[in-house]
Amino acid sequence: MIAKILIEGGFDVIGQAADGKQALEMAARLIPDVITLDVSMPGMSGLEALPGLRPKLPGAIIVMLTMNRQYEEQARREGADAYILKNRALQELIPAIRAACEHNAPKFSAGDTMDQLAEIQNRVEQARRRYAAYRREAKEISELVFDLKGEIPRTSDGTFAAAQAARIEKAAHAAIGEYRDALAELRRFYEKRSPGGGGQTQKGSDHYSG
Repeated sequence: MIAKILIEGGFDVIGQAADGKQALEMAARLIPDVITLDVSMPGMSGLEALPGLRPKLPGAIIVMLTMNRQYEEQARREGADAYILKNRALQELIPAIRAACEHNAPKFSAGDTMDQLAEIQNRVEQARRRYAAYRREAKEISELVFDLKGEIPRTSDGTFAAAQAARIEKAAHAAIGEYRDALAELRRFYEKRSPGGGGQTQKGSDHYSG
């Protein structure tokens, strides 16, 4: 139901997790712009996963979903941007996400350097593109290995595939580090100009549901 609401609201759902532990792993790997978390997921709950998500994804909008408002204060203290009752999700989820994006939008003054913001945003986008390119290349290598029936034969082609896979994994790891660093710098830039000096800033279309 939540995925359907988000898709109809213009978001791309790029992942769904069964519990809080999986939510942490998938969010770190997929780097979504928006995350919805069910407070009462099995195993590690969404409320327990929240403190681990916020430091890893400082720019993401995080929305908590629950049956009641019992944990709203705690969730907001841990970094949630919105807290929605499940029976009101159809009416309130998309507006809450949009409102969080608007609230956290930076407020610029005459002394701000727009070139500085553009440079940081460009670094974020370039790092994102590099990581996406490595993921595509890794998929191509994986398909090559699959065509060889899962075995790496002792041939130049097989050795090349294995070496390429190792190189891509290392490069992708570096790219994701660059992306996170750029996002953190972007958040610091926005925090200096946002109401209260804090808040998350990314207004993208990728969404991850936990």
